[in-house]
Order: sequence, then structure tokens, then C-alpha cells
Amino acid sequence: MKTKLKEKKLQDKIQAPELETGVHPELVARETAMRAYQLFVERGCTHGFDVQDWLQAEQEIVLKYS
Repeated sequence: MKTKLKEKKLQDKIQAPELETGVHPELVARETAMRAYQLFVERGCTHGFDVQDWLQAEQEIVLKYS
């Protein structure tokens, strides 16, 4: 019984992911990309830190909406 309830909750989140945080995932992805680019520019457009920039940006945006 509990398994079906968990599956239902998971299915609801998949169908309407913005309900959990109130923010649409596409908005979070867009803001993450813009922040990652900003970090790249702040570093002087030095290549090779794209993953680090993305993870830092993602963490900042997630904290913003938490």
C-alpha cells in the first residue's frame, strides 16, 4: 500500500515538478546557465572550468529557491 502511495507522489512530481518548489525547472536551468556564464566571465573567460562553474551556479540557484 505504501509503495503505491510513494509511486503516486513521485508521478505527481514528474507531471508537475514546479509544485515542489513553486519554481519551474526550466527557469532554474536558465538561471543556472546565466550564472555559470557570469562565473566564466568573472574568471576572465578562462576555459576549462565549465563543470566547476556549472556546479557552483547550480548550488547557488538551488539555495536561492530553497
